[in-house]
Amino acid sequence: MALDALRRIEQDGAYANLVLGPMLTSSGLSELDRRFTTELVYGSTRMRRACDALVDRYITSPPDADTRSVLRLGAYQLSFAGVPAHAAVSETVSLAPKRTRGFVNAVLRKVARVPLEDMVWPSDG
Repeated sequence: MALDALRRIEQDGAYANLVLGPMLTSSGLSELDRRFTTELVYGSTRMRRACDALVDRYITSPPDADTRSVLRLGAYQLSFAGVPAHAAVSETVSLAPKRTRGFVNAVLRKVARVPLEDMVWPSDG
């Protein structure tokens, strides 16, 4: 569900709260899962540039929109949400388009190895 929401936000320019609210209402998820999904969607959206920076140092050409959304979701879980690396990588790879699963796995494993405090962030200029 988090990935579907991110796709709509990114591809349609929709507002996160307008996309996610109705999805959660009709989801049947437990309260705990609804909160986690909300954190993933809002966090990945809020930290979009940081997630892209974490991923972009390991890729040589821009991924398609679906793969980019998957990578952002994984990078957010690994670096900002406190999700254990094995769980974040495994679950995120399972969401990736089949043709990109090996790529997503490799990139997220590299992201998981570098602590945030060791990250060299790109300048805004």
